[in-house]
Amino acid sequence: MEAALRGLMETKPASQLHRAGPSHEADRERIGALLAALAVHQDALCARFYERFFAQHPETRPLFGEHSESEREEMLNETLASLLAWCDGEPWLRDNLEALGASHWEYGVLDDMYDAFRTTFLAAAREVLTDEWDDARGRALDGALQAVCACMRDAGARARERSLARRRQRRPPGMG
Repeated sequence: MEAALRGLMETKPASQLHRAGPSHEADRERIGALLAALAVHQDALCARFYERFFAQHPETRPLFGEHSESEREEMLNETLASLLAWCDGEPWLRDNLEALGASHWEYGVLDDMYDAFRTTFLAAAREVLTDEWDDARGRALDGALQAVCACMRDAGARARERSLARRRQRRPPGMG
């Protein structure tokens, strides 16, 4: 699975400049260990995540429309790839998250849904990785998830502002 995630990342242009990643090498190692374990248990993670997410946040279900199970698995795979890229400080990640955040806003994802995603992902990962999980690893993974979600949430806010600016520009004079 890690090879598949790395293959996904290699398709991004290296010319994009952004440095991310944990501030401590120990956190990078903790996150890497959890991501490697999650890659082995990806099917269980996906099943448990969506089961929990839809049960705890039923308002999100319509955002997924008619997406098949394999499409939802791909969405979670992209999360794992983004977390791995964040750990590795991949230069393409910022632009990728910018595009994802804008598209999530267009689909109707609200700011508080990022925290719901993050907490549900952590709970599902902890449940699936009972042997590999410890509090230090959980905190490190949470930090990575917070960074990725914050980037996407900020991108959604910028997309919202651009949309509002375009609407204001299209208003006839005198229409406030």
